Amino acid sequence: MNSLQINCFLEAAKYHSFSKAAEKLYISQPTFSRNIAMLEQELGIRLFHRNSFHGIDLTEAGHIMEEVFSSTRSQILTAMEKAQQVEQNTQLPMTIGLLEGQLLDHILEDILSRFRIEHPNVLVNIKRSDYQGLMNELQRNETDIVYMPEWQFEDTSSLTVRFIGTMETVMVIPRRLIPEIEQRVYSIKEFNRYPFINIRETESQHSRNMLLDLFQSLDINPPVYEAHSIGEQIEMVEMGEGILLINPNNFICYSPNVHCVHAEELLPQPFAIAWKTSADSQGLQMFQRFLSDD
Repeated sequence: MNSLQINCFLEAAKYHSFSKAAEKLYISQPTFSRNIAMLEQELGIRLFHRNSFHGIDLTEAGHIMEEVFSSTRSQILTAMEKAQQVEQNTQLPMTIGLLEGQLLDHILEDILSRFRIEHPNVLVNIKRSDYQGLMNELQRNETDIVYMPEWQFEDTSSLTVRFIGTMETVMVIPRRLIPEIEQRVYSIKEFNRYPFINIRETESQHSRNMLLDLFQSLDINPPVYEAHSIGEQIEMVEMGEGILLINPNNFICYSPNVHCVHAEELLPQPFAIAWKTSADSQGLQMFQRFLSDD
């Protein structure tokens, strides 16, 4: 079990609602429910009575665990406060770079949450940029870690790369192009007459070629517009200029001006974190040790 699972349990016990507890912890309800299920599985007990009409209530075993976890968390928080006071003059910065518009997915969010609890003196900052911007900042030591599709690191021997997990890909379709759309799995061939938005080779050759190779494998030739950066791609979609293929953790998928739909040809993409092998910042070193022990 981990601290996030315990926090989820205690908040759910407090509010008698998974959705409200998830909101208080700033995580999605699927992530919240998954953590509760993992905790129950590890403990081998059912913690909640679930009722669609009356919400949730603690089981008898749940009441016992609430008392134990509440006491333990209180002790941990007290110890953390004392430790933070001791080390407040030795706070260590660590910057992680995400792609433009990218939100924290549940895997990276869980890693960073547990790392911050174990190392409260490391101040984790998040900055966002496009592919080349993140890679340049990494080489200049302005960013400690970058998080992006794993294939972006194929030609970077100076980096240490660690696979994190896969992320699905969806089609983002402007409502200006197609006002109404069914909620079903499509084929990209169905959109052959609509323009797609790709990224220029100078920004990401891998990303650009993947879209073109996909069209070639499907024997289709839709119109393609090229953008200089991810930010420009997102702007073009918002203005209704074309369809974009991107992972659903990008904020564009939450825009009221677009549809996000699944296509049978789109496979999950591997995502990884990477850092300069030669980098020696203290915050990064602590993060590396944390990953090794995880």
